[in-house]
Amino acid sequence: MPPTREVEKDKLTKLVEKLKAYVKEHKDRPFKRRPAGSKLRIFSDCAGISPETIAMTLLGLKNHFTIVGGSENDDSKRLLADVVHEACLTTSTSAVFAEDIFKRDPRDCSPADIYLAGFPCPAYSKLGLRFGLRDSKKRGIPMVAGLRYIVYHKPPVVLLEQ
Repeated sequence: MPPTREVEKDKLTKLVEKLKAYVKEHKDRPFKRRPAGSKLRIFSDCAGISPETIAMTLLGLKNHFTIVGGSENDDSKRLLADVVHEACLTTSTSAVFAEDIFKRDPRDCSPADIYLAGFPCPAYSKLGLRFGLRDSKKRGIPMVAGLRYIVYHKPPVVLLEQ
């Protein structure tokens, strides 16, 4: 497999400028608080098999949270996420996950108290070429879609895992 090349600088500059404009447009939008006594809302991008469901269940909190949205483009992982939700006896399903993070509009997504994301690692890890957003295979770009969600909904807790 040929090595990953960097994306041209002008494409990256345009992407960053679009994100800056989006931040400017939505900077004063307030966080939408959940009603008192309601379940903790979790939004999970690049969700994989829904490890947050496993963690919350092991912590004894399975009745205190709900997955309100997220994304996962791998059909196998979406199926495994459904198995995890069923095994953990939660009401969540992968049906709330968008298949394409790039086609999702944050305005159409539910607000969350916790935003989680595990973006593809080859663009950022030491084992990859560390091109980040400049990765020519666009493995670093999902982070921009995640940042758009964060800017729009302003969840109080954000965890970006790499």
